[in-house]
Amino acid sequence: MRTIRLLSALIILFSITSLYAEILDDKALLLKLYSEEKMAYDLFGEFYDRWQLNIFSDVQQREARHVWCVEVIMNKYSAAISAGKKKILYHDKDTESLYNELSVKGCISDLSALEAAAFLKEKFISDLRTRALNINDGYLLKVIFLLEKAAKSHFKAFVKSIRLSGSEYIPVYLTGDEFSNIMAADKNIAGN
Repeated sequence: MRTIRLLSALIILFSITSLYAEILDDKALLLKLYSEEKMAYDLFGEFYDRWQLNIFSDVQQREARHVWCVEVIMNKYSAAISAGKKKILYHDKDTESLYNELSVKGCISDLSALEAAAFLKEKFISDLRTRALNINDGYLLKVIFLLEKAAKSHFKAFVKSIRLSGSEYIPVYLTGDEFSNIMAADKNIAGN
């Protein structure tokens, strides 16, 4: 009887620990998503200020909605947004490093800014797909799906702008088939 109680207690403890770890993972994911959406918003605003291309302003407005939506979801999951002790812009060094790298690239020319924006959206699509594989929460999975759908729409718009400038975008994270499928997809409903 004592062994059964001990086993039951261990199973309960393991279940609670696993659930707590999953909650922490969800909060970390939300904070990462928030940082990425905020970084895209800032980057596209910077590119618009420098080059005055409407595509940057249009996508930046949509990114503002994404930032707000992730904030609302974070409140649902009680994942507070705090800068912590380190003075970084985006809650993690990887996102800040990517921002710095793409910001410098986007200062070279308007075409370089479009390429940096397309690269960012392509990376987001790839990252979101990878994250979706590790999510058990149906609500968060839907959030990831909607963010990926928006990222595809933005990516497609940036690639079309690159093509209009007489250049071609070469995908880094997506396969040739994935890239072709995104570019061939019907125009998404407005509001991404």
